[in-house]
Amino acid sequence: MSNTPAIVSKCKRDGAEDISVCSYNTLLPNHSNWWVFKYYKKQDRGSYSSWDFRKQLLKEQFAGINADLLAVQETSPETFEQDFDFLLEDYEGVCHQRSRIACAMFWRKGRFEALAVRQRDRSIITILQDENQRIIAFVSCHLNAGEQPRRRFQQLFTIVEQLKKEQKRYDIDLFVLAGDFNATGMHTAAHELLINGSV
Repeated sequence: MSNTPAIVSKCKRDGAEDISVCSYNTLLPNHSNWWVFKYYKKQDRGSYSSWDFRKQLLKEQFAGINADLLAVQETSPETFEQDFDFLLEDYEGVCHQRSRIACAMFWRKGRFEALAVRQRDRSIITILQDENQRIIAFVSCHLNAGEQPRRRFQQLFTIVEQLKKEQKRYDIDLFVLAGDFNATGMHTAAHELLINGSV
């Protein structure tokens, strides 16, 4: 699971506590023997690191978590539906189409209807309406890793600016931002922007 928790704003209506959110970095389905192998001992690479093995673990974990909204990082646009077919019976999903290592999101069928989907730099913003007519802005992001704090801040700033635009189009009751922020410590520019509104 991502080591950065989802950030959920206060809801304008009562009942936001009944929406559960999970954020998870899958380390990319390794159909092409990608670098995910570096996380495994040499003798374990052929079994435990295989996508078939990890997919089964994810299936069991997601079933146990039973979240309403899932933000997933490091998916493959080319094999997205095949890789996450175990979720598609209960969830609708969308994957970022302009990134090789893509973020994605799922929302529970019957509970949410998608009103709009926006793709930005390493992020997806979906406007959902639930069965109580609440409008939810749900973001899944995967900010740049490494020594790129400026780029991470720019990516997050783009998300915030897009959410401002969506707020003019929809009467949004709840904002949910989840993902892999690739930031350590509590005093990064990205953290300050989200918590305090300015840097």
